[in-house]
Amino acid sequence: MKCPCCGKTISAQAHSCKYCGKKFIRKSDKMAQKIIVNGKVALACGGLLFLVGGLLLFYGAYQMGAIALAVGIAFMSIGKLLG
Repeated sequence: MKCPCCGKTISAQAHSCKYCGKKFIRKSDKMAQKIIVNGKVALACGGLLFLVGGLLLFYGAYQMGAIALAVGIAFMSIGKLLG
């Protein structure tokens, strides 16, 4: 990989150029950050759906409660995988 500032060849894993000192963010770092954020959002939504499903079951709405629980568990699983 070439440094965007000085043009010298540097390691693909580098976060800064060892020649000119320029710091930069790689595209893969940005993508990894998006995946982590999306995982946290999925985990939070899943937890909320799980809670709502439990409340629905408690108040007698068994069919909707079961659906909310199932979707909540699915979202939490996806969140765990992404995060």
